[in-house]
Amino acid sequence: MRGTGWYKELILIPFPDDSMKYYLFGIGVTSNAGPGFSYSVVDMAQNGGLGLVVQKNVQLQTFKCSDGLTAIKHANGRDWWIICRRWDTSNDEFYQYLVTPSGISNVIIQHIGAFTNQGFTTLNFSADGTKMCLSNYTGLLELYDFDRCTGVLSNLVTIQSEPTAAPY
Repeated sequence: MRGTGWYKELILIPFPDDSMKYYLFGIGVTSNAGPGFSYSVVDMAQNGGLGLVVQKNVQLQTFKCSDGLTAIKHANGRDWWIICRRWDTSNDEFYQYLVTPSGISNVIIQHIGAFTNQGFTTLNFSADGTKMCLSNYTGLLELYDFDRCTGVLSNLVTIQSEPTAAPY
């Protein structure tokens, strides 16, 4: 898996229709891990109940992602949304993936928020999943509404802008 232990580079979620299988999503943000967003599948029914990786490093994106990978359950209570942000250029791009019993689909590429090339970013959801907060190393702090049915971010509120010069 590409995650190298930085911040929030790995997310583990159960398959929506199989409690013995899990998706392990990972992003590589350091040069030794390589860029990209990928997943592996772990089947806990294999290897005498200890589990076995049955698919490894299936690439979803090849560009560098910020280290704020996050996930939230869909409003239907079964499916999942996986969200990451592009890091390789100054941009405002979020990538939202829908995970259903049919697999990983319906990628939404959404342009919202400040343009930044800061990769040290965290994305966190409110307990009810209706709000998502972005914060980064340089001080950017943004709050979004999140629609758990459609996966769309909206109603951006910038709490603190990113400074024009680096903090050091």
